[in-house]
Amino acid sequence: MITRLIKVLSLIYLLIDGLIEVTWYWSHLTPMQAQERVMNWAQRACRVLGARVEVEGDMSYAGPLLVVSNHISWLDILVFLSIRPVRFVSKSEVKNWPVVGRYASACRTLFVARSSKKDALRVVHQMVEALNAGDIVAIFPEGTTTHGHEVLPFHANLMQASVASDAPLQAASISYESLETGRLITEPSYIGDDTLVGSIWIILGLKPFKVRLRWSPLQERGDRDRRALAQDLHEAVVKLRPVY
Repeated sequence: MITRLIKVLSLIYLLIDGLIEVTWYWSHLTPMQAQERVMNWAQRACRVLGARVEVEGDMSYAGPLLVVSNHISWLDILVFLSIRPVRFVSKSEVKNWPVVGRYASACRTLFVARSSKKDALRVVHQMVEALNAGDIVAIFPEGTTTHGHEVLPFHANLMQASVASDAPLQAASISYESLETGRLITEPSYIGDDTLVGSIWIILGLKPFKVRLRWSPLQERGDRDRRALAQDLHEAVVKLRPVY
């Protein structure tokens, strides 16, 4: 219990520090400085939460690039940002989360109302602009989170950004494992009626755990349409999944 309370205090300090930074100092940073601050903050957050990130394969560090991954938890975003600052497409509700929403906006997150096809089209246009500008954009095309036992079929809508920009793609697989046994753990998942505060409380109560982030080789779009991309990238993510 004492360990968890220490983690809570450390996390509160980290959140306040991040809020002060994005409120008062962010506008004075160069894009490169902002990226370095994001990566540093995400690394600190992962350490506080007990997440030990292990990367397998090579992530492309140059844009334009569309990263496609399975989705288990809000923690996925911190894990990716701890490796390389990227622009995420996230559900619009995140924008209104206390502190986290402010930081997500500062990281140039693209917010989408998932229930609106019209809004999805708007976000695709924003993704194309970002990719054409040389950014790395990450999406979770399952459209929801899972416990990590399976990879749900991918929605094809956001894949249109790669078609329109001719940007290459890279598949990634994320999973959460026990450091002691190497087995899949589901406590970090954020699904159903879980609340953000409740999820954070559960994670803070865990012993340090491994986050395995696997990367497939870079893929050019070629002549594939968005549905073919969704199917091929889904297969690529499934192949990356560890066998437990």
